[in-house]
Amino acid sequence: MFKQLMLASVLLASSTAAAQPAKPGAPDLDDQKKAEAKALYDKGITHYNLGEFDPAIAAFRAAYGISAAPGLLFNIAQAFRLKKDYEQASYFYETYLRLKPDAPNRADVEARIAEMKTLLEDQKKLGSSPPTGTMTPDGDGGTKSTTPVTATTTPVTTVTTPLGTDKGSDKGAGEVRPGATMKTAGLATAAVGGALIITGVIFGRKASSAESDLNALNMGGTWTQANQDAYDKGRRNNKIAIGSLIVGGAAVVAGGSLYFLGRKQASDASVAIVPTKGGTSVAVGWSF
Repeated sequence: MFKQLMLASVLLASSTAAAQPAKPGAPDLDDQKKAEAKALYDKGITHYNLGEFDPAIAAFRAAYGISAAPGLLFNIAQAFRLKKDYEQASYFYETYLRLKPDAPNRADVEARIAEMKTLLEDQKKLGSSPPTGTMTPDGDGGTKSTTPVTATTTPVTTVTTPLGTDKGSDKGAGEVRPGATMKTAGLATAAVGGALIITGVIFGRKASSAESDLNALNMGGTWTQANQDAYDKGRRNNKIAIGSLIVGGAAVVAGGSLYFLGRKQASDASVAIVPTKGGTSVAVGWSF
């Protein structure tokens, strides 16, 4: 559906451009050339929708070489942006505006150009940062980290009490019930999984809403940059929803497993060596 809408908008743009006076040096396209350009555009859209940005760029370039339609430059810029080649993306956004200064999506494209420049600066800063922890050429040693590592030791307090008693005042602060850590970890993991599931549901609803809005274009209308951005955002939301639901479900299952393993450990027999006046004695008990 999206492919058909995009094709309809490009064909509309092509027919509008054909009605205007040709630029100097721009050859008039015959039916065969138009068909070739359209076929290359369709091929580029297919690769673009599949996330195959290199062949998409190649197809859009070839179509532009035939038709010189400025909209194809915008498509090339979009593909470079998603490919994270921000320098090339900025170049084609700027070229698109230079050849089509009255573009209806000019404000959006200018915002994209500013975004590309910011991302390029971030890339340069990251590339100029010296690596840490590297080895010398002969392998004798590496550079020392400038961040001091402080080793902290926590005293371990072992508290032994006769098993079978349950006096709160007799329990030391360092005593850990069998399986308590595992049960706590299980509950925490399950809680994180629940939060991810909720996140997946929220983003899934957003993606569904965007799909409904774009499906309405089937009844009429043209595909604009706002529609393209909504489509891209809908795809991202859908991926986030799927990933959150999968990871969240796995976390809930893992958390439940940890919790029940902790309960099982708590129900197992416990053995403690209790010092006595005449030596030591072994006490065995169970907690339920």
